[in-house]
Amino acid sequence: LYKENGYQKSVPAEGVLAIKVKGTAATNETETGEKRVYDANDLVQYSSDGVFVATRLVKTMQAKGTCLGVSKDEVCSKGKNTCVKGSYSRNGRQTGKCLPSTSDPNSAHFCEIKGWCPPEAEEDDDVLPLENVGNFTVFIRMNVKFPGMYNENGEEMRWDNANGTEPRMGWNLFSLENITQTDDKNFTEISTYGSDQMLNVYFDCNLDEGVKVPKPQSVLNGDNETLATVAIEEGGVQTCSPEIPFVIDRVDNP
Repeated sequence: LYKENGYQKSVPAEGVLAIKVKGTAATNETETGEKRVYDANDLVQYSSDGVFVATRLVKTMQAKGTCLGVSKDEVCSKGKNTCVKGSYSRNGRQTGKCLPSTSDPNSAHFCEIKGWCPPEAEEDDDVLPLENVGNFTVFIRMNVKFPGMYNENGEEMRWDNANGTEPRMGWNLFSLENITQTDDKNFTEISTYGSDQMLNVYFDCNLDEGVKVPKPQSVLNGDNETLATVAIEEGGVQTCSPEIPFVIDRVDNP
């Protein structure tokens, strides 16, 4: 047990992990065919327990007014008006009128609504993929302690790269594509369908205090060379360092 380090234990680290995402992306505008550029300020939102990065955009030019609804709860029929004046549906407040669709006046009818016009379509036809978002950089900083684990000075063991640490690719700096894709999900799939991921950081700690082990050594004694047994201290390096790359423990499509 002692030889195989069975005396060592594991504990969850406690502390703070901070993430900073930076980068530039672009979309092809459907109306003009030109590129529109976005940065992390446009596409990244932070919360107390994570970060959200947009990988696709839906763009709808809207203004307040009166128009036809487009959602399922705004469908009506020419012979039977199911629109109720003053009631609310997905896209606005209904006027009570049932009108033919401008795209297919012979079959589709929708309730007229007051709200933001035109409404956003439920289909993905207007979704614009963001170019280069996979190259966004993710800078990870941590300040953690290991409760119940102490060094040779009796101090609780800690690990910190939060202050004064230069970003270094592959150590504390990663591309969004590199840190999110897994063996069974590539970044193209993740950026298309979305993904909810949980990032775990595992630390490899050496808590050996140094063990004095008798070992035979060649010792010169005058003109004669003899073997003597002396105490050699082994180990003695107490460190904790994160295993890189970090581990994505769960990947779920929302």
